[in-house]
Amino acid sequence: MKALAQFAMRGQWQAMFLTIAGAGSALFCWVSAAIIALVSLQQGPKWGGYLLFWALLPSGLLVYVYGDAGPLMLLVSAWLMASVLRLSGSLSTALLSAVPIGLASGGVVVLFGQGYLEQLVALFDSFIASVEQSMQGGAEIAFDRPTPLQIAGILALSNAFAASASVLLGAYWQSSLYRPGLFGREYIRAVVPATTAIVLVVFAVAMVVADMANGSWAAIFCVPLVFTGLGYVHARGRAKHKGKGYFTGFYVLWVVFDFIKLAVVGIALLDSVMGLRKQFLPSDSQGELDKTPTDHDKDL
Repeated sequence: MKALAQFAMRGQWQAMFLTIAGAGSALFCWVSAAIIALVSLQQGPKWGGYLLFWALLPSGLLVYVYGDAGPLMLLVSAWLMASVLRLSGSLSTALLSAVPIGLASGGVVVLFGQGYLEQLVALFDSFIASVEQSMQGGAEIAFDRPTPLQIAGILALSNAFAASASVLLGAYWQSSLYRPGLFGREYIRAVVPATTAIVLVVFAVAMVVADMANGSWAAIFCVPLVFTGLGYVHARGRAKHKGKGYFTGFYVLWVVFDFIKLAVVGIALLDSVMGLRKQFLPSDSQGELDKTPTDHDKDL
């Protein structure tokens, strides 16, 4: 992956080639998003926006032919988040920007993607019907069908998460190429401010309590806490000298079990309020953790 970033940073044409190559693919558009983030962080949002402009051609064609705006929204979202990181110098602020960006992308899908949502509803309906038919023995089985609004929420959540991951990958590449070790030090110190973390969780819980169907929309508010919670796991693992096996095992469990995902969000909330990770940070980082995000992330 580092070799890919090195190739992209050799020149304008190399970066443009890689960005355009992945932009029209739902499978590889995250690579294009990460390259846009890398260029935006290293050379500024203007040059990242230049790459985004050319990437809109294949991703826009995907929207025109298939109605799938996923790659296009990811590219735009990653550029916006990378621009926030570049201009603010705060990894925490950049992660927080995933919330309005995710909600906005979901709103765009609801307003302008009705045809695509209807196709997905029909696809889910046929899949669930086949599952019901295969599971029926003597009793009739019926599963709930997702609504267009629920599917839009899933797409918005996926976009917010993928954009955040792409920007973090771009920041990691920047650190690997130009400032070795900086990303790791900054990531384990990125914390959502206590008041903001509480507000995010309150909004998420309120949406779920109001209607369980809002689960995917509510989860968007927790995206920043997911990544700061994972940062806490890395801070603790580093302090206890854990190896790659520890982190690999954790991420496998995190992907498989939902209760671990919730636990990570809960730990992130407690960490924001109580400063749990201070004990796991190097002595030169503990004082910096008490500063505002724009202070301790400034060099990223």
